[in-house]
Amino acid sequence: QGFERPGYFATHKEAVNKKLEYDWYGSYGNKVHDNYSYRDRLDEEYTFGYPPHFDVIGAESDACRKRAALFNMSYFGKFFLSGPDAQAAVDYLCCSNINKGPGGTVYTNMLNKNGGSETDLTVSHIEPCPETGLDRFYIAAGGGSSNRDKAHIMNVIDDKGFDC
Repeated sequence: QGFERPGYFATHKEAVNKKLEYDWYGSYGNKVHDNYSYRDRLDEEYTFGYPPHFDVIGAESDACRKRAALFNMSYFGKFFLSGPDAQAAVDYLCCSNINKGPGGTVYTNMLNKNGGSETDLTVSHIEPCPETGLDRFYIAAGGGSSNRDKAHIMNVIDDKGFDC
């Protein structure tokens, strides 16, 4: 999760630590900063090819797979979906195969009735409810869109008559 922060994956500290006041690219009477390594990082990252931090991201991904990683998901919206039609509801809402059984997690798009993308999210099939045996799903949606995503899920459940 560093792609939105230029210089985040930099292996040299000067690119990360030296931040100047925003210069508005010289607009509004502001002077453009000279010799600004942060701007240089931006220029290097604007590419259709592999960015300079490609190998750094690869090493991080490899470390996550082979060792351990901790991801901060506190800003995500989190929902539980359960009930007799929970599996049918996530199958209708999402474009990926969510029927992975308890313990399975799928990164997918949530779709609207026209098949267009509403958002991307993760859906985890968790253990069935101990009291009822009904399917349960844990949904993690982007923090900025989670209220809208929840409303979409609730509307689809209501419109389709899913018992969730």
